[in-house]
Amino acid sequence: MRLTDAIIEFRYAKDWTTQSRKWYASRLAQFTDWCADQQITDLEQVTPPLVRRYIAYLQNRPARRHEKLGSHTVHGHVRVIRALLNWGVQEDLVDEKLPKRIQLPKKEEQVLAILSDKQMDMLFAAAQRTHMPLRDTALLALLLDTGCRASELCGLKLTDVTFTPDSAWILVHGKGRKQREVALGKRARLALSRYLHRERRSDLEYVFVGRRGRLTSFGLDRLLYRLRDAAGAEHFTGVSVAAHRWRHTHAVKSLDAGMDMYVLSKQLGHSEISTTTNYLRAVSARQLRQLTVSPLDVLSMKS
Repeated sequence: MRLTDAIIEFRYAKDWTTQSRKWYASRLAQFTDWCADQQITDLEQVTPPLVRRYIAYLQNRPARRHEKLGSHTVHGHVRVIRALLNWGVQEDLVDEKLPKRIQLPKKEEQVLAILSDKQMDMLFAAAQRTHMPLRDTALLALLLDTGCRASELCGLKLTDVTFTPDSAWILVHGKGRKQREVALGKRARLALSRYLHRERRSDLEYVFVGRRGRLTSFGLDRLLYRLRDAAGAEHFTGVSVAAHRWRHTHAVKSLDAGMDMYVLSKQLGHSEISTTTNYLRAVSARQLRQLTVSPLDVLSMKS
């Protein structure tokens, strides 16, 4: 079966969300283009040695800013190929042993630096100087207060927001069409209310909009980097300000404030707590030190 035809059927067979469909389509398109350059046209020609060559190509291919693709990105590309081959097994198009013979490349565990209180204060201050200060302040408030993914925050609709006299919460549409309710703290509730009632002017159903319509995940990250530049990029050396870094920051700050790990896992939209544990593993030990107890210090206090 032709590889392009197999990919079309594979995509038809899966009930993906819009975000997942784009994610798979992008990676499958890159794999198909590479295969065409190698004169590979049929699904049956996809073999473990071929995939290993593709991994080597990805690992040495420059990404944006002339850096090589990260190990997590390469890992994702190969996961997509394995998913395609597993579908091929179900359809009796390839040998059932084929996907098992393709090993996923290892993902490097990098130490990530979360945003400091000072850096977040600077970004909040920069948000107050933009052409939509109430929207941008509400965006930062919800990123920090809820730990939402960029796609979840940008996909938030007016009907997903609930205000009561004493509280407020949002209905988040997460990965795999899973929904969860996330409560807002007082400051986030106030920031969102101010934006919705004082500044937002749009007939769109989405909460966060701009001059050209709904705010996208890409647009959100661009906004965050503009705020960084306005605050002074020199103050953020080695620290990303992208939406996902706010998610990491939310997790660490929540634990620091005494939130239970199981509660945090549910708030982040993780189906298993092991995902939350792995998620935090990349955070610097310096940043997690304050969340742990030193047996020696406790012993010293008693003596």
